[in-house]
Amino acid sequence: MLTPVLRIGDCAGGHRMENRGKNRDVMVVPPDHARPYLQTLHGESKDYTYINAVEVDGFTRKAEFIVTEWPKQHTIDSFWTLIFDHSCHTVVNLTNQQNSKMYPPVYSQ
Repeated sequence: MLTPVLRIGDCAGGHRMENRGKNRDVMVVPPDHARPYLQTLHGESKDYTYINAVEVDGFTRKAEFIVTEWPKQHTIDSFWTLIFDHSCHTVVNLTNQQNSKMYPPVYSQ
């Protein structure tokens, strides 16, 4: 089975009131068991550990990749915290260039 069956409550973190505004779509939130947690920006505060992302297994390692949506203007700090906390060396942007005006830049040009 390629798509796991999720039950109500499996994605509780993304549906918490303080995290709803961090998602581009309320129906596209990560399951709690597969999402990376943020640590360095705000310590262990539960209000700041959430980012809409999932860890994906690679060919040889578990949680080798992280998939996330493009950050919103107010989640850019969380995006960079994710990269720092999880030692990401490469960021791949799969955004359609025609829609690029819809997404804020995450670094200066």
